[in-house]
Amino acid sequence: MAPQVASNVPPTEDGAQTADGAIAVPPSAVDPNPPVQSTPSIPGVTPSPPGPEAEGVGIGASESNTKTATGSPAIQSSPNIDPHESRGLGNGAVAGVAIGVLVLGLLIGAAVAFVILKKRASKRHAQPMIAAATDGSRSNASKPLPAEDLKLSQFLLDSTPDREITAELAAITNLLETHVDANYHLQPVQANAANLSNILGDLGVGQQGLLSPVDVTSLALNPQTRRLALRHILSEVIFSSADLHGHSPISTLPVSMASFVRSIPPVEVKMGDSEGKSNESTLRQSKTNQLHTKATSLALTKWRTLSAFLLHPVRSDRSPLSPDEVGSAGQIATLAGSLNAFLEPFVNPDPASRAQQTEHLKAVIYEITKLGHVVLSQPSEWRFLHRTDLSGQGPFFVLTPGLVKIRGKEGRVYQPPKSVVDPVIVRL
Repeated sequence: MAPQVASNVPPTEDGAQTADGAIAVPPSAVDPNPPVQSTPSIPGVTPSPPGPEAEGVGIGASESNTKTATGSPAIQSSPNIDPHESRGLGNGAVAGVAIGVLVLGLLIGAAVAFVILKKRASKRHAQPMIAAATDGSRSNASKPLPAEDLKLSQFLLDSTPDREITAELAAITNLLETHVDANYHLQPVQANAANLSNILGDLGVGQQGLLSPVDVTSLALNPQTRRLALRHILSEVIFSSADLHGHSPISTLPVSMASFVRSIPPVEVKMGDSEGKSNESTLRQSKTNQLHTKATSLALTKWRTLSAFLLHPVRSDRSPLSPDEVGSAGQIATLAGSLNAFLEPFVNPDPASRAQQTEHLKAVIYEITKLGHVVLSQPSEWRFLHRTDLSGQGPFFVLTPGLVKIRGKEGRVYQPPKSVVDPVIVRL
């Protein structure tokens, strides 16, 4: 709707005010050639010439409003246009848009920061789950374990019941007796006793605090004590070879473990005040030595259980180690050859008897080696016991060593060691 002039404008001398407030101008007062009003220039905008459709049309007025009641066109003045006001939005609108953009940017940044922090928190508190280890018939493998609750003992090799180890040791005792009775004669022997005792010394006989190589050689040459002496020799040498802490120069246990144990230097024992000036210092040093000894023993136990686990070809079985068919065969043959250097004079000279004796001796070594692998795999600490408290009662033969527990599978130290199987001994 076109703007109208207020009705209180007084009429001019030549025209009269119409009913709608417009001023009627007489025809004589209208200039037939009215001056063309210049359009204000806007910087950066090139004015276009008016088209035919724009002629006679006022700004903001329709054709019906341009004619007066007398039929003459109404002349209206164009408002003055400020060039600076026609450029677009005002200063207030620009400030409002800028504030809105700033607020929107802050909201977007806050949302992105929230998402990133949430992802970091979820990664930090995530607990990877692993399948629980099987534990025989009591396996709970379907229940996952959080990584921090993982106990290595659930994956290490299982312990063998004491009764099974005891039964195996009893069977070996009978096997040794059968081997000696079936393969060695009781005829007089013409042999160099010194050479035979040197062979036994090289095999580690006598290092367990038992009969010396010279004494046991003399008893083996005597037909009346030969079989007991031979059982004593075979028991001490073969069981020592299957013991991680044995004194035999030939080991039938895994080569890597046996060589590592032999490379460990002995526990350093420091003495106190040599002049005896300070008993307190001597006592303190003694306690320190005991602690170092216990620490070394505990470290060896953990190393042994971890090594047995890592060397197992099928660790998921959690069964004891068994002799390697290839590696153990060479170790057993080497040990049998070293023993036969001493046993040869007591074997019948015919080839069949010698071949039978050698094969049977290898079978005995294999059974003891297999038991040694079982003991090696236990989470508890075991020892073969080659002596007993028979002081003052004369010499004796140890036909089969006993077994004692030094440490339980939970780490408990038995003091004194817990006897599981007593050694089989015969007094002279």
